[in-house]
Amino acid sequence: MNNKKIEIKKIKQKQSLSLHSFVLRRVAFLFFLLTITFLVAFYTENLAHTLQEKKTRLFFLDEQERRLEELKTELEERNEKLVKIEGFFPKEKEIVGFINFLDKFSLSGISITAFHFEKEEPLLTSEGYPFLPFSLVLAGQFEDLKKFLDQFLSGPYLIKPYFGEIKSSDNILKSGVLTLRGRFFVNQNFR
Repeated sequence: MNNKKIEIKKIKQKQSLSLHSFVLRRVAFLFFLLTITFLVAFYTENLAHTLQEKKTRLFFLDEQERRLEELKTELEERNEKLVKIEGFFPKEKEIVGFINFLDKFSLSGISITAFHFEKEEPLLTSEGYPFLPFSLVLAGQFEDLKKFLDQFLSGPYLIKPYFGEIKSSDNILKSGVLTLRGRFFVNQNFR
């Protein structure tokens, strides 16, 4: 009977040890789960913060790219305008184009009897814009002279007349002589 008591005692000890072991394993497993949960939560929070920073940076980069595209478009438009404006202010080698522009009018019944630039080097306006003073004398029908003036002043060159005189060359007032003096504006880098 003693043996039986010892065996029962051993069985109770084994059961007690198994219960302790079981509880310890469960506590360790719970601790492990809590640690993993904490690490996942910490990592997720860091990841969310990093993603938010990258999203913000991406938004600003997109905004900068959009603004750069706007600036590029604006710059291209301004360059086009600048090229167009510079066309109004020819360089020295482009004076031939102006002479050819004048020659077109001789085909329309107007005779250019005199033309010259009064100076070889550009003068400056009070605002600092370079120009060549010119003198032009034309002969033709009054109607043709009027058309010339309209086309000449609205042509592809910036011209500012400061003197104009029309004299009749006949008593019927159909034809005459136009004397015109003015400023032919040129490029800053004329020479």
